Amino acid sequence: MKNNYLLIVLFLISTFSFSQSKEKLIKGRITSGPVTVENVEVINVANQKVVMTNAKGEFEIWAKTNDLLLFSNSNYEDSRKRLWESEYKAGKIEIKIVPIVTQLEEVVVTQTDEIGNEYKAAKQYTPAERKLETGATMVRQIQGIGISNDAIINAISGKTKMMKKEVAVEKKEAALIRIEELFDDEYFTDQLKIQKDYVDGFKYYVVNDEEFLNTLKSENKRALDKIFFHLAAEYKEVLAGEK
Repeated sequence: MKNNYLLIVLFLISTFSFSQSKEKLIKGRITSGPVTVENVEVINVANQKVVMTNAKGEFEIWAKTNDLLLFSNSNYEDSRKRLWESEYKAGKIEIKIVPIVTQLEEVVVTQTDEIGNEYKAAKQYTPAERKLETGATMVRQIQGIGISNDAIINAISGKTKMMKKEVAVEKKEAALIRIEELFDDEYFTDQLKIQKDYVDGFKYYVVNDEEFLNTLKSENKRALDKIFFHLAAEYKEVLAGEK
């Protein structure tokens, strides 16, 4: 199991190795179902370029392999995408975004000793968590029997397992963005002594550590420093073993 984990890490490192491509103009189109979407803000996090889609949902932006693109519009859920090598070579990408739907708040009512009810705060879901909650939760009927055709089909087909993976991937992507907001690349090269070419690989390495993810939520930089130095030492051993 440990060997498989190391192979995954090394694969991520090699993935970043081919990302030394030069920037070029990438053409894209954004759709939602059968329609194209205009006035979507497209941001390349790597070079801070910002463009908007036209009436046909089309845009052009300078980017290179593995750049992170963000898509934002007030009427649609925010979306993000890495530019893969095949898309870079093709020079074009297709993006699908999801409209924002007004959600019913989930309210849990607990009876108190006094007259009246106590209401707990509504639970907030990320897009992937909402998808999992909808597709994997049984519906409670009046007779007390929990039945949901979608939940049964998803469980049998393995779709529920895939949705759980999507939730995990979404959390890691959010963690990567937060790391980039809190720490610049010089922190990793100067403080942690990680070679520049391996910084992105190290970021992927740390977001697979549950303790780090929990500490990241608190944004306690002193605690994060401690974990970073520990994981950096492990990461260097992995690299040394591969060499």
